[in-house]
Amino acid sequence: MNDAGPDLKLGTVPRVADPRRRRKRIMVAVVVVAALALVAFAVDWVRDRTLHVYETDARIVADMTVISSRVVGWLTELPVDEGDRIKAGQVLARIDSRDAELQVTQLGAELAAIAAERARTEAEIHMIDERTGTRADNERAQVQSLQAVVAARASELALAREEYVRGEQLSAAKVMAQRDWDRVRTAFLQAQHAHARAQADVAAARAKQAEVETERLQIGMLRQEIARLGHREAEVDARLRRARTDVEDRAIRSPIDGIVDRRFVRLGEYVDAGQRIFMIHDPRDVRIEANIRETHVGRLKVGQRVAVKVDAYPGHDVVGKVTRVGTTATSNFALLPTPNPSGNFTKVTQRLPVRIDIVENGLLLSPGMMVEVVVDVGDR
Repeated sequence: MNDAGPDLKLGTVPRVADPRRRRKRIMVAVVVVAALALVAFAVDWVRDRTLHVYETDARIVADMTVISSRVVGWLTELPVDEGDRIKAGQVLARIDSRDAELQVTQLGAELAAIAAERARTEAEIHMIDERTGTRADNERAQVQSLQAVVAARASELALAREEYVRGEQLSAAKVMAQRDWDRVRTAFLQAQHAHARAQADVAAARAKQAEVETERLQIGMLRQEIARLGHREAEVDARLRRARTDVEDRAIRSPIDGIVDRRFVRLGEYVDAGQRIFMIHDPRDVRIEANIRETHVGRLKVGQRVAVKVDAYPGHDVVGKVTRVGTTATSNFALLPTPNPSGNFTKVTQRLPVRIDIVENGLLLSPGMMVEVVVDVGDR
């Protein structure tokens, strides 16, 4: 027996593996592995497409605010430019306000003159009231007192007239002495004179009373003048407030915190009312508008989570959620309609706008950026 190797029988040939069969087994194994990998990939792809909706037709949008002028004039200041961050209330532009400020000064002086005229008229009313108020009361009391005197003199006159008539009859019958008749006649004449004098005193007192009352009528006229001044003052005050508003409008301020996206004018230009000056947006109020195929819209609902990939920031994901699913296809808003009078029809998949609000975002997203969205519809 030889220790160098196994015993070999005389006339036998050793078996050698066939290389072709080995290569065939390797190729079969590779094909099997590839098939299994392809099946796993297909299963994962189908599962992913079942639980998610993918869309590349999406972009960042925002509410763009157009800042325009309410007045006309020359631009004297433009302290901000495109790309600047601005605060609410910050001055974006100023328009020449010299004429408006002069008008404010003029109307303020006119208001001061009206106020002075009102004060003078009120002082005159007070003076007339103080001067004639007591006199009117006195004259009224004097007229009443003299009217009582007239009444008393009228009673005396009536009595004297009766005595006179009786004395006249007795004197004609030669029954009354001449001296008594003269006394009765004299008393009657004195009573007439006293009654006439009392009536004259009443007339004089009434004339004085009328004079005082006429003077007091000036108070009513002056009060009407004050009312007229009040209407004039209200008119001038309205014009003044309008002029002040015009001055304020010449300082064009930002209504929101935001970023200046576009400037349409240059310093020194003459702008008209309503002319656009700036376009701004709030970077905190951006959202995503995705145009989803109509075949996928039925799988969407409000509140679904959305993974967003921003083309400008590869490798950074943004989280959003569906907040509105459109009800009208975007083709309905096209400027040029596409009628089909010939009858030739090619069916094209329509798209509906879907709004996606951003929930988590650490990036500066600008309107117009393209994004890709993946909507998680697995809970539907």
